Amino acid sequence: MLKILVVGAGRVAQHYAKILNSYKTELSDFSITDIVDINIDKARLLTQDLNGRASASLKEALAKSDCNLVLVLTPSYLHFEHAKLALMAGRHVLIEKPSTLVVEESYSLKQIAAAKNLKLGTVVQNRLNHATQFAKRAIESGLLGKIQTVAVRLVWCRTQEYYKDEWHGRWQTDGGVLSQQGFHHLDIARFLCGEIVSVFSQGKAIRHKVEVDDTSVGVLEFQSGALGTIEFSTAAPGEDLEASIKVVGSQGYIDVGGIALNKIMHFYSEKLNDKQACKVFESYSEDFSSGYGLSHYRVLKLFGQDITKDQNQYFSWDDTVKTLELIHALYVSQESKMSVSLSKNIRSSKLGVTVHEN
Repeated sequence: MLKILVVGAGRVAQHYAKILNSYKTELSDFSITDIVDINIDKARLLTQDLNGRASASLKEALAKSDCNLVLVLTPSYLHFEHAKLALMAGRHVLIEKPSTLVVEESYSLKQIAAAKNLKLGTVVQNRLNHATQFAKRAIESGLLGKIQTVAVRLVWCRTQEYYKDEWHGRWQTDGGVLSQQGFHHLDIARFLCGEIVSVFSQGKAIRHKVEVDDTSVGVLEFQSGALGTIEFSTAAPGEDLEASIKVVGSQGYIDVGGIALNKIMHFYSEKLNDKQACKVFESYSEDFSSGYGLSHYRVLKLFGQDITKDQNQYFSWDDTVKTLELIHALYVSQESKMSVSLSKNIRSSKLGVTVHEN
């Protein structure tokens, strides 16, 4: 049995509650032991959906709990603190994206986990969508030929009210559209098309009164030689409009879209006939109701099996931290107004810096 302590009872925790309750059959070997939030009333409210004991202190809950997994769903700037506490207490840890805001903190967590022989992972649920899984197989099998261009687009709506809490829209606690909403989509670009070696980006707050970017655009150069573009924005009016990645190769193309990279919008390969290609749209598209998607239960199942069966099926920590390094490089490009080559030493002068220094 996987026994989970959930730390953080905010917006994303509500989504996990729906996922855990909707996929009880697939997640039959899971139970919730504790819900922790500094606002004890939020924790108590969430226990109505997930059971478990409510607590306002992670340290105290860990001392009393028999959990073997801590699911970190707190604001981005608290990920390092809460994950470190859990690892030091001998618990496996799964963290909502981003792993941390500061790259060095992510590698510090890796060292602690390795020393204690514990599993450590970042939630990258869109990698497990049926559409992105098919796109991965299509690219790796050569159905598209040599990849030439990659276009990633995220156009979502976030109101000014969204940024009025204690952490969204601030450099030291969250970052902007690149690190908050864009993380998963940059991660999918790497997942599908390989590593990125250089970037150029511009960003600004176009619609919202925030200190970070609500809109960022950029150019990516992949190690393979392919070129890519990004367009990320939370300034759309009314509702979330699109989250897509379009990959064009020498022998075909694929467009994965929908609200959360959940539908095959276009697909063509010179190596397949029309009948074979048509099956793809029906077989690998899913209906999602929000940008969160539905694949969190797949993440929990896979990561849970790694813990209970001592396997290594889930995506490596180092791999997902590379997406954080990519985000830092994009912000460095915005700060310097120059093209930036990726290296382990490329760090934003703004993202997470104040919290890290304190």
